Amino acid sequence: MFLRILAGSKVKVRNSVFQANIGNGIHVYPAGGAGATNSLADIDLGKAGAGNAGNNVLQTVAGSDPNSGAGLCVDLPASAGAQALAAVGNQFANRDCTATDPGALKTSTSCAGAVDLGVTQATGTTVTVNTSTCTQP
Repeated sequence: MFLRILAGSKVKVRNSVFQANIGNGIHVYPAGGAGATNSLADIDLGKAGAGNAGNNVLQTVAGSDPNSGAGLCVDLPASAGAQALAAVGNQFANRDCTATDPGALKTSTSCAGAVDLGVTQATGTTVTVNTSTCTQP
């Protein structure tokens, strides 16, 4: 199963599995149309605090049905400016982000290559993704 979310949406995702997709597990797309906002503020894939972890499986290792793109892909245009996405307490390929010091995620700027996290951002846009204890190089 995969999930497409338009930036500006209000959505909360918990305890779901996104694997074995041709493409990305979860892909956050730019909102379209006149007056559309590209805010990530109301997209909740997991937040800090007791009972708020996402507990979503977003990517798996090779041989275990990984997504061919990214587990989580965020794609925003220059007009989005600075944005932050809450994705605390999820699982990526061999990384449980609810654990203490699970290590670094495999990241990309193109959402390709079976990475954990892909962020494609236009010049002028800064996107940060809070993955909790999982670090990003």
